[in-house]
Formats: sequence, C-alpha cells, structure tokens
Amino acid sequence: THLVALALNPFSRRTPQSEPMLTRHIHALLVASNLFWFQAIRQTVATLAVSMAQELGYSTKEKGWLIAAPSVGNIITQLFGSHLERAIGARMTITLAVLGLAMGCLLLPVACSVSLSSGLLVLAVQGFVFGPMFPAHSVLLSRWTLPSERGWASAQGELAISIASMGAPLLVASLATAAGWRAGFYAVGAACVLYIGLGWLRLGFSSPQECP
Repeated sequence: THLVALALNPFSRRTPQSEPMLTRHIHALLVASNLFWFQAIRQTVATLAVSMAQELGYSTKEKGWLIAAPSVGNIITQLFGSHLERAIGARMTITLAVLGLAMGCLLLPVACSVSLSSGLLVLAVQGFVFGPMFPAHSVLLSRWTLPSERGWASAQGELAISIASMGAPLLVASLATAAGWRAGFYAVGAACVLYIGLGWLRLGFSSPQECP
C-alpha cells in the first residue's frame, strides 16, 4: 500500500535531504535576495529623505518620521506573520511582502507630493505588508535547507543586507543628482517588481512538495 501511494504521489515524501543541493541553495539565495530588496528600499528612503526635505520643506523631525514610519506597521504584522503563512503559504506571503515593498517605493513620491501625512501613511502600510516576510522566511528555510546549511543561509542574508546598505545609497544619490529624487524611488521600485516577476515567482516555492 505504501509503495502504491508513493507511486501515485512521488512528491509526498520529498524533504530537504531528498532535494539537490542546487535547489536548496537557490531557495536560500532567494531569501537573501528578498532581504536585499527590503534593505535597499529602506536605505532609499533614508538617503532620499534629505533631497525630499530640501524640496518639500521637511524638518529634521519629519525626516525621522519618514524613516521610522514603516516600523509602525511592521511591528504589528510580525506578531501574526506565522498565522498568515499557514493560511496562504510562504510563497504567497513573501510575494505580497516584497510586492508591498516595491509598491510603497513607487507610490511614495506621489504621496509625499500631496502631503507629509500621505507619505507617512504609505510607508506605514508598506511596513504592515512586509512584516510577515520575516517569519515566513524562517519557515521557508526550515523546509528547504538542512540544519547544517542554515548558518550558511543566514550568512547569505546578512551579506545581502550589507550589499544593499552599501550599494543603494550610492545608486539613488547618483540618480537624485542626475534626475531628481523621485527617479531614485521609481528606479528601485521598478527593479524590485522585475525581481518579483523574473526571480522569486519563477524559482521560489513554499516547500519541496510544491516545487515542480
């Protein structure tokens, strides 16, 4: 009976141990890539807040509000992110989170041009959407990597955050000088959307059982 069931559903007993190393490492690197975009967009807001303040007349305190606003929503949704992951799966949870990061980046120039309150609302909603990404990442890595690989996987995430912290300010500052601060938000947001469509959605799956 067991052999018949396995023949009918060959994916039923797939585990990280049964997956090729390349497939496991791809999922670890996708998690690192998601963290890259998280940090890149946070750094974009922090860097361009200076140019925004010059044009829109923000005070030092208001610039601080812009940088802190995503954490308001983030704190709330991290608390029940694991429940959302169980309801819709890690793949969809992370898709919504990274898409929320990208859309917040794209909408922020328009919102801030309307009012500071509108910009703060966009950033708070952005934080609310990406909060569940962190518990979903933990679940994803537990399903896709061996215990001996999780230290390596965590190191890739830390490396991705460091690269974003170094590279994003240099890029968006150059774009702001050449084309204005709005161009920095639009470029980073559009690049993140391309990553979602061409990278994450093509290669990322919630578990080995769901991966073709």
